[in-house]
Amino acid sequence: MTHNDQKEKFYKALNYLNPREKEILMMRYGLIGHDELTQKDVASHLSVPHSAISDIENGKRDVTVGELKILSHLYGRSVEEIMSGKKYDYYNIANIARLLTELPDEDLKEVMFIIEYKRKRNEEREK
Repeated sequence: MTHNDQKEKFYKALNYLNPREKEILMMRYGLIGHDELTQKDVASHLSVPHSAISDIENGKRDVTVGELKILSHLYGRSVEEIMSGKKYDYYNIANIARLLTELPDEDLKEVMFIIEYKRKRNEEREK
């Protein structure tokens, strides 16, 4: 199996993890554009024992709000991104927000209705 095959298999396997587990593994192994950090490095930043990071990675321990804030700063990602496992494009989000503010109220209501409909539909699919 080539390195690329292994990498592809690994990324597919990540889809079976919950977003928190996925994010921690991706951050720890340098898969999101940052240098790889050891469990000891992450534990040091969070001021927790090394074993706590292992427990988090294995789903045996939850991350506290304070730890989420530290991880957010450490990796330059929002708390929402860490919790969801998604990377947000804030430049595009800001542009979309600006465009939405320029819409007449009736159009804005329609757009919000469509967004809410799509969100609920996606939630139902994920069940």
